Amino acid sequence: MELTKKEGEILDFIKKYKCCKKEHIQAFIDVAQLDKRLIRLVWRNEIIIEDEIIKLKENNVDLEGMREQLNMIKVLDVVTLLKNEGRIKEIEIMDLPYYIMARSAKKDVYMYFTFVNKGLEMIKLKLIDNENKGNTMLILENSTQIEYLKILTTKVKKVIIYEDFLKTNQI
Repeated sequence: MELTKKEGEILDFIKKYKCCKKEHIQAFIDVAQLDKRLIRLVWRNEIIIEDEIIKLKENNVDLEGMREQLNMIKVLDVVTLLKNEGRIKEIEIMDLPYYIMARSAKKDVYMYFTFVNKGLEMIKLKLIDNENKGNTMLILENSTQIEYLKILTTKVKKVIIYEDFLKTNQI
């Protein structure tokens, strides 16, 4: 059973971001009958779907890798909302400390998204400070992490509290 072009696009998206949800695929790939296409990919042993999270079948990860996958899901949640609101056009994978680069829909400007885990603020924020490209969108787990922002010597474009984002579905 050959992969269709759209199934190939879906699989490439999953390979690129390591994991995602259906709504992430729907936002960035123009695809009809997504459920049917995902089922075909499961049957082909290409992907697995656990608790709404889609990932590659062969993707064996350690604890650190699992945390990075969850961080990617959270960043994808944010950029998916921005895409659905027409605020960004496209996304690309980035090297850490960033996860995703997104192109603005209004201007030819790029935004750089990263996620900061609780307990790793000092390390992650120092990396962000060293690699700040401008237009950095900082996603924090919760509002208790805001106190750590004072260690930044460079400006970030926006701080998003993921806990609040989940409640309001707004940025």
